[in-house]
Amino acid sequence: AEFGKQWYQRRVRGVDKHSFWANMLTSKVELVLQPNPAYRFEDFVTEKLGNEREIRHTYTEQLGICMLNAGSDMSSSDYGQALLIMGDYENRIGESEHKMIKQAFIKFVKPFMDAAAKEGAINNERRTLTALRLDLDAAKHR
Repeated sequence: AEFGKQWYQRRVRGVDKHSFWANMLTSKVELVLQPNPAYRFEDFVTEKLGNEREIRHTYTEQLGICMLNAGSDMSSSDYGQALLIMGDYENRIGESEHKMIKQAFIKFVKPFMDAAAKEGAINNERRTLTALRLDLDAAKHR
């Protein structure tokens, strides 16, 4: 029985460590992927309601769009032409950034969130087992 108890306690500590680090990593990666806390909260609520996350332009894409609009408005000057060229490059960088954010969420954050949900179920089972063990101990001492 002692070997079983030690094995169980090691497993419990392992699950706790994994859960802690999974939650920590997920929150830090989400912070990097979406620095705006209002958007992160909106995405969280949207996801809990079972809807798709809203596709937003990255800041780089927004800069590119602004440069393209300004360049189009001043296209007859060299400055306007430079804005059009830079706006195009900023847009390309923004699109790449957008793809990276989407793939990082799908391939990294989402699996960690799914694992955390499974660990939540494990923790519920652990609480149930602990309660049953305490009940059994109490019944033995009567």
